[in-house]
Amino acid sequence: MLQTSTNDAWFSKRARMREHAYFEKVRNAETSYGIQLRKIAGHVGDLIKNYNPFHPGLVSELEDILNRYSQVIRPWAHATSARMIAEVSRRDETAWRQHSQNISRALHKEIQNAPIGPVVKQLQDDQVGLITGIPIEAGRKMQEMAREAQVSGDRYENLVPEIQNQVAGMTKRRATLIARTETGKAASAIVEARAKFIGSDTYTWRTARDRDVRRMHRLLEGTVQRWDDPPIAEEQGQRHHPGCFPNCRCWSAPIVNDKVWID
Repeated sequence: MLQTSTNDAWFSKRARMREHAYFEKVRNAETSYGIQLRKIAGHVGDLIKNYNPFHPGLVSELEDILNRYSQVIRPWAHATSARMIAEVSRRDETAWRQHSQNISRALHKEIQNAPIGPVVKQLQDDQVGLITGIPIEAGRKMQEMAREAQVSGDRYENLVPEIQNQVAGMTKRRATLIARTETGKAASAIVEARAKFIGSDTYTWRTARDRDVRRMHRLLEGTVQRWDDPPIAEEQGQRHHPGCFPNCRCWSAPIVNDKVWID
């Protein structure tokens, strides 16, 4: 595995600010996507609060409603995820254009013509599955919590509002996690596709450089990694590229012709 440190002495403050500006633009895509997904979570929460999780007939009815709702929102999921992916792709293309003075004009054209269609299609299919799964997961969680309350011997009738509120809260947090993780994955996949197309084999791992960066990612900050060999990035040994793990806010700075592309 390639993992060498870059020399940050030449990496000017101005270049770092440009890189941070790109990161913030991708985060803006996450913000707008999260707002949309939390709307769905809110609708699901409203549905859940109208049903008693300990009433067998009502639970079956709720499960049926949530399954049908999952299908109803499929076209919306397609449209919403397409907008997120298009926004991430557009921001990424702009970043290549604005921050790549060391790349030739011919290479600029190659970047613009990079065949990212298959990557975009896979990303959108993944998003639709995750979005339509939000109501289904909420229904399953509600049943699970109701069963646990019954087995525990508690006066589960008194737990109805608590379970309803907990599931509604979990659903909103799930929507937020999807937005954060999936915009990061989309950005990583698109930049990787464009980088590989123009012959980039490596990238520099970059973090948000704040107190919330996890320990393993702090160790990876500034190291050079290969696209075909994701580094060990988690304490449990998981390998992934920047932005491709839940709550990861890192990103990749592709290296082209031995030069970091944003400098």
